Order: sequence, then structure tokens, then C-alpha cells
Amino acid sequence: RHYHHAGQASVKLGFYKSLTVSRTVVVADYRDDGIVETELIPAIEKLYNVSNKAEDRAWMGLSMGSMNTQNMINANAPLFGYYGAFSGGCSVNATTAGLDKTHIVIGYGSDDHTVALTDAVKNGVANINAAGGHAAFEFVCGGHDFNAWCQLFRIMCEKYLWNPEAFGEVEPECEHEYAAVVTAPTCTEAGFTTYTCSK
Repeated sequence: RHYHHAGQASVKLGFYKSLTVSRTVVVADYRDDGIVETELIPAIEKLYNVSNKAEDRAWMGLSMGSMNTQNMINANAPLFGYYGAFSGGCSVNATTAGLDKTHIVIGYGSDDHTVALTDAVKNGVANINAAGGHAAFEFVCGGHDFNAWCQLFRIMCEKYLWNPEAFGEVEPECEHEYAAVVTAPTCTEAGFTTYTCSK
């Protein structure tokens, strides 16, 4: 939802709480003026019991919001662990710093009026991955509308969020270094040894 307001902007979060930030929330083209990092994220962390780690945060946008999302990625990719950009092309620069620290899903509807961009979007996703980033492409039935966006949102949430393996990342196997703690037997209990990996 877009809010244009001269002094302050209020954003409704969930059903119960709202927050106020000191500047207009929406600009036509995302600029890294710090409002998301310095005001919006801290306000959400203050109001809600959420993680303060970037890898636990996600940001998604539709259409123009998708383009703004990609501008955010280009400005400060590691600010969020996961991004969803739906029906907005692929303008993520493959040389953007920190692409290896985030995960990007770019999606489209099969009847989107910009569907001619599909090959360019797939190439953009491939370029992000070739540069060491983590990106995926999703294509669903639908247009430039909520039929497609609801499907893409669901796919993003069910398949990709907090699941780096969905992007082909493999957790490196731990070269275990075990520390042994011996619990001596007592008159009534058997003794045992607990091994815990120190990594």
C-alpha cells in the first residue's frame, strides 16, 4: 500500500499495531536514504517479537513494487535474507555487492503483458547465479494481477523462504570435533558419556 504524506507516514502492520516513520514511505524509485534500515526495521523489531538478523527477514514487491525491490537489492542486498520480485523484470545488477548473502526469487505470470521479457528475466537470474548470487525464477498461470501474485507469494513462502537449499545451496558437512563429557555412575544410575560437536 502506498502512502503519500507531507510530514509523517503511517504503515499498518498486521491487524493490531501501526508504526510511524519520520518521512514519506514510498518514493517512485527506491533510494538508499536509510529509512528502511534506520527506521522501518527498528520499529518493526520494537513492536514485534521478530529476529534482528538479516537472514531472517524477507521483502517482496509486485509490479512497480518489484522494480523498487530490485533497486533495494542493488543498493543494499544483504539488508534482507530473501527478496521476492514479481512482474517487474530483472534489473538486479549481477555485480551488486553482497548478492551471495541474500536469496532472490523473480516471478511472472504466463499472461503478463510484459511476458515478452521472460527470456531476459531468465538470463538476468542466470547472471546473478553465475556471479555467485542465489536466485530462482518462477513462472505461473496468470497475468499482471493478483491471480499470479498470490500464487507467486505462496510459492515464495512455501518453497523458498528460509530454505537456502531451494536455491541449490548445500550446507557444508561439519568436520566434527567432539568434546566428551563423562557422567559417572551412581549407586542408582548407570554412567554415560555425552559427545557434543564443538563447531
